[in-house]
Amino acid sequence: MNQKRKSFLFIVWMLMCTLVFSSCTFLESIGIDVSYALPSTYTCATCKDTQTVTCSTCGGKKEQTCTLCFGTGRTACFLCNGSGWQNCSSCFGSGFKFGSFGSSLCIMCGGRGKSMCTPYYVCHCIDGKNTCIDCNGNGKKACPDCAVTQSSN
Repeated sequence: MNQKRKSFLFIVWMLMCTLVFSSCTFLESIGIDVSYALPSTYTCATCKDTQTVTCSTCGGKKEQTCTLCFGTGRTACFLCNGSGWQNCSSCFGSGFKFGSFGSSLCIMCGGRGKSMCTPYYVCHCIDGKNTCIDCNGNGKKACPDCAVTQSSN
C-alpha cells in the first residue's frame, strides 16, 4: 500500500474516532447539526420506552367497579332506600285520613301508613362493572414521565 493511501486511511480513522468519542464536535464545529442523526440514549425508567403504563385506577383490567351499585348490579330505590316500604303518599305515613267528617283509615294503605315499593332496580352497568374512565377501557395510559421528557425537548 502506498504512503498516500496509508495517510488518507489514517486521517479517515482519526475522523471516525473524533466522531465517536467526542460526540460529533467536529461536525458541529464546521456547522453541521447532528442532533437529529444521533439516536437517543435515554431510556424511561417508568415504562421502558413503551410510552404507556398500566392504569392505576383499574389495574390494567380495563373496567372498574360501578360507583352507583358498588358492584352488586342493582341500585336501591331512592324512596325506600331498599327496604321495600315507603310512607303512604295519601296519609303521609299516619294511616289515617282527616277530613270534614273526622278521621278514617286511609284507603290507600289500609291504615298501615306505608305502601309497598320496589326495593331495588337493575343497574345500568354490566355485572357490577363499568369501563374504566381513566384509561377508556384500554388498561394502559400514557407514561407521565415520557410526557414530561417530550414536553421539555
